[in-house]
Amino acid sequence: MRWGVALFLVPGVALAQEAPVRMLGEKWTTASGLNRRAALRIMLRYPDRPPPELIRRVALNPQDFPVEKGPYPHAALASEQGGTVRVELTIADTGVPTACAVARPSGIAPLDAHACPHVLRHIRFYPALTRDGRRMGATIEASLSYSVIPTVPSARAVGMLPVPLPIGKQALPLTSPELAMTAALSGRTLPPQIGSVGARLRIETDGRVSACILYRPTQIDEIDKALCERLAPIRFTAATDTDGQPIASDYPVAVLRP
Repeated sequence: MRWGVALFLVPGVALAQEAPVRMLGEKWTTASGLNRRAALRIMLRYPDRPPPELIRRVALNPQDFPVEKGPYPHAALASEQGGTVRVELTIADTGVPTACAVARPSGIAPLDAHACPHVLRHIRFYPALTRDGRRMGATIEASLSYSVIPTVPSARAVGMLPVPLPIGKQALPLTSPELAMTAALSGRTLPPQIGSVGARLRIETDGRVSACILYRPTQIDEIDKALCERLAPIRFTAATDTDGQPIASDYPVAVLRP
């Protein structure tokens, strides 16, 4: 005797369907009429104080290598699971990530499994740059935040802002750093997405600039190097504490695209 399986379909009752694949950055409307978007954000975790020889830190290159590429982790999509995975990356001086390890999992297995392969396959970086124009790689932590969201939050540029100090008087430049930056940009061709450039200067107690780090660089080595070369010779009246004693401090400066 041979046995078989009969499938009976009840009118008006549909078979359960597997959730469709959604690409990162994709928008859709659910069966209940809710708008959704599969989102991924990556934030690099920088040390508080960069080495003084650096003028530019490692940064994402989203113009050429978008962060949101490929599918959202499918096993997390049906229940709209999101979370943040922290990874440790090794990045070569070419901007290519060469190693990745999960440093702090999200606790959601599909997201944790997706993070490192996604970075190694799709993400590329602008390398760091030293004062003498040498590109450098880095080992750095990054946070990958996954979410299925109803709306897209507005993107905000993350810059390096000075840390508030108990200062009685701020450092003051003896010549204009804005004019120095404008001179460095004069006659240069900037990428269309660059609307402004910005730097943070470390001012010592004797008023000299000991470090220049671009928190809003052009990512063009020659121009970024020229910016800090123009800023380095500027002298300042040092900041003072509430007792009037000179202290080291940070001085931010930025200019709009010429």
